[in-house]
Amino acid sequence: NVLQPYAITMTELKSTKNSNKSSQLFLFTIFIGQTAAFIMKPTTHATYRFAINMFGTPYRRFPLPLQLKAFTTQSSEDTDDLNVVNLDNFKQPWRNSTTDTHNSSTYSNIYSTSNQPRNPNKNRFRQHVNPLSAKFQVPATLPTDWPHSVYDNLKYDPTTSDNRKLHLDIGCSKGGFLLQLASSRNNEFELDSAKNANDWNYLGLEIRPSVAEFARERIPKWNCTGQMDILGCNANVDLDRLLTIYRNAASSSSSSSDAKDAGVCSSSPSPLRLVSIQFPDPHFKNKQKKRRVVTSELVRTLAKHTDPDAIIFIQSDVQTVLDDMREVIRNTTVSSIDGEYNDSDNDNRVYFQDQVEDLKEYIDDTDERYLEMKLVPTEREGSVTKQGLPVFRSLFRRTA
Repeated sequence: NVLQPYAITMTELKSTKNSNKSSQLFLFTIFIGQTAAFIMKPTTHATYRFAINMFGTPYRRFPLPLQLKAFTTQSSEDTDDLNVVNLDNFKQPWRNSTTDTHNSSTYSNIYSTSNQPRNPNKNRFRQHVNPLSAKFQVPATLPTDWPHSVYDNLKYDPTTSDNRKLHLDIGCSKGGFLLQLASSRNNEFELDSAKNANDWNYLGLEIRPSVAEFARERIPKWNCTGQMDILGCNANVDLDRLLTIYRNAASSSSSSSDAKDAGVCSSSPSPLRLVSIQFPDPHFKNKQKKRRVVTSELVRTLAKHTDPDAIIFIQSDVQTVLDDMREVIRNTTVSSIDGEYNDSDNDNRVYFQDQVEDLKEYIDDTDERYLEMKLVPTEREGSVTKQGLPVFRSLFRRTA
């Protein structure tokens, strides 16, 4: 009987004679899956995953109350020591327990840190997600009184020396790049305060909530508390709202007046000075290209919240992906709508100017324009260069 930690026996299969066909088929699939897993590799725990992949359970409800028997040890022969595990306990946290309907309330807790179960294996996260799925279209829940509750100093006034510029990293993953960069700049500031290296705040955005939570937990360990935050959100859903709130908070801190979350004070300078988009999900298939993070709408949002000379830095180890990002940014103009020109207005001014004119040319790590930013290699960049593979980069500046 003990083939897997979650085991279904032939006796249990026979006991489902009077149940509906779908329930019988589900149990039979589990039995076949656990047998195959036992033959191939006795230590694998593929039974439950096999059934889920076949039937989509636990998303669907079966009339038969299904219970999987979890053995305390694989070698146990005492059936009295069995723990009964109900499939409902495995339902994803953003799923509503009473309905499977795809609506905004169903996924309201996907980015909530209070309701999110911790991943027992911190180093194992899903690599790719579909940003267009319903659960990623729900606005993220921000901490109370964000960003005042997170950042020690939000002041931004270019005319004074006491101000904090904002570095936005879209798709920050586990936060390694931002943490190393902030640590490097802080060390530089401690060695020579005249360099004013400690005048940055950092904001990382990561679409996978469990990864964002893991990255956020690393901030105190790197002594970056008070100058960095990492939020789990979809940049193409939340970016405008986040930058609006942050900009108003920075404006109110500088002018000592209250600012409202709704609407940006157009006369206030924008603290967003550097945006990095590094090694985004490639989404190679043609039908999946619409999932890529850099869109015309994203470029317009960045243009709305940046002042002249602000920088967008992009890089990837996939040449076609970088070329696609460059073309989107280049083709997003004042009169363009989703990359298409509006005939009613022939204003073809670009929001961001590519610092490399030829699309077939790129910036390397010895270029002065790259060195001026004083960035650090990302984990992905280090892995790629270690294999002797190329990294493709480009740089854009906000036009007047």
